[in-house]
Amino acid sequence: MKQSKAHKDFKERTQEIFNFAVLVTLSVPVLKQNIKLFNDKKILWNWSNELDFIHGIDHFRIGEYFKDCLEAYASKFGVENKQDFELEKISESIINIAKKKYIQHIVYEDGIIHDRLTYLYPKGVELVRSSTPTFARDKIVTIIKYLFSEPETFNIRELLKLVKNLRKEFDLCVPDKIDDISMQSVTVLSYFKAIFY
Repeated sequence: MKQSKAHKDFKERTQEIFNFAVLVTLSVPVLKQNIKLFNDKKILWNWSNELDFIHGIDHFRIGEYFKDCLEAYASKFGVENKQDFELEKISESIINIAKKKYIQHIVYEDGIIHDRLTYLYPKGVELVRSSTPTFARDKIVTIIKYLFSEPETFNIRELLKLVKNLRKEFDLCVPDKIDDISMQSVTVLSYFKAIFY
């Protein structure tokens, strides 16, 4: 089956964009260490931290590149480009569990800068359910924040110590706090009220 020229152009353009995305992903650490590349071209930007660096790369390189690519692609078909790529989110780190199941530690979203460890975004993952015991609710978030607090120097032994301490705390829970460690379900409580009253 013969492919149309438009289909071939689309495949080539898609491959070019994919190759560029891979190149950018692989080269960010190299570019971060070689900021001289930008200084030689007299680009004045605050390169002092990672967030500013990513905004600079987007502003001076990636944003314009995607705009030019989309304009060139639209002009091949004689139409006006209506698409515009913009930087939406910057995540410091991500825990990938499965396809479309992850937890992001977001530091920038839609023009808003978030303090470190204040915005965790679970996608396809329920961290806390309505039936999760009160005791476990805070502990789950504590463990997730621990994982995000030192992503580059994560130590599994320290995580295991944290979990063991939580287990000891759970085992030593006094009987009057039994509601804190037991599953809580509003529907069951409502059911018993309806039966006995």
